[in-house]
Amino acid sequence: MNLKYIPVIRWWGRYSIIILITHLVFIKHFAYIIHHSHLFPDQPWTATLVVLTLTMLCCSAAIPICLRFFPHVTAQKDLIPCTPAHSPTTSPQ
Repeated sequence: MNLKYIPVIRWWGRYSIIILITHLVFIKHFAYIIHHSHLFPDQPWTATLVVLTLTMLCCSAAIPICLRFFPHVTAQKDLIPCTPAHSPTTSPQ
């Protein structure tokens, strides 16, 4: 089986800065809820996988929101616009 890419992993990689920014908020809340609900008292790996799954689902939902409302933070738009005369692609003649 030769996989060139896995679309979800590629999408997470492209927007990994958003995941890096948002994941801690989700992890803290989900870990607190799972820990205090006593759903997995003797299964720490199961609780960890549940927290990871919920966190990645929420981070995946946060990506389009951040792209829509914070394009400068996510490097989708230039923070400081460059004029064509000063862009690095043009060479002086």
